[in-house]
Amino acid sequence: MTNTNTDFKAISKFKPGTTTYKCGDCGKMTRDTGMGEGSLDLCVRCYDEATNENEHNDYGHDDLMVGCPRCYPTD
Repeated sequence: MTNTNTDFKAISKFKPGTTTYKCGDCGKMTRDTGMGEGSLDLCVRCYDEATNENEHNDYGHDDLMVGCPRCYPTD
C-alpha cells in the first residue's frame, strides 16, 4: 500500500518560542536555533563563518577550509 499523502511538514531547526531578529552581520531576518548564534545576533551561516575565521586566526587549519572566510575570501 502506497502513502499518497503529500502534505509533508518541514522540520524546523528554530528554537521554540523565539522571535525573529536581524543578523548583525548580513542583515538577514532569522531566529535562534539553539546553536549559540542567537546570543551574538548572528544567523547560522554568519555564526559558522565567524567560528571558522576564529579557528583560522587562533590555530590555523591543516589545509584550506571550505567555509572559512580567511581561506576563501568573498570580497
